Amino acid sequence: TNDCDGTDEKFIQYATVSGVAYGLCIEKNERSTVVWGDAVAICLALGKRLPDYNEWRKACDGKTSGGAGTTDSFFSNMTGNWEWTSSRPAAVYNSPHHGAGALVAGLGSCDSGDWDWLRRNDGFESSRPFRCVR
Repeated sequence: TNDCDGTDEKFIQYATVSGVAYGLCIEKNERSTVVWGDAVAICLALGKRLPDYNEWRKACDGKTSGGAGTTDSFFSNMTGNWEWTSSRPAAVYNSPHHGAGALVAGLGSCDSGDWDWLRRNDGFESSRPFRCVR
């Protein structure tokens, strides 16, 4: 339910059941650029997690209440950078490299999505900004 810290978080409503709004709290501002593992650890230390793409997308679209959503322009600035938008890594093979990757979103529009390296076989790790949800 909506117990978001109004200073740092915004409530994204997914449903109303018996008059109670259910959803999640997403941070209003992106955090500094870090590797994926550090982003996960920071969110977990706060009792939060990285958003999944659909959660990030709903906030980015400004649809912050109900199925169709009521537009909230607060999040219209979420498209300046690729942000980490997955708490679930996946195996990736992109010749000549292999390793683990995760979804990123946001560069240019709310529709923009891609993946980036969490860790590659040569030790490379991508760094991206992020925001946490709960």
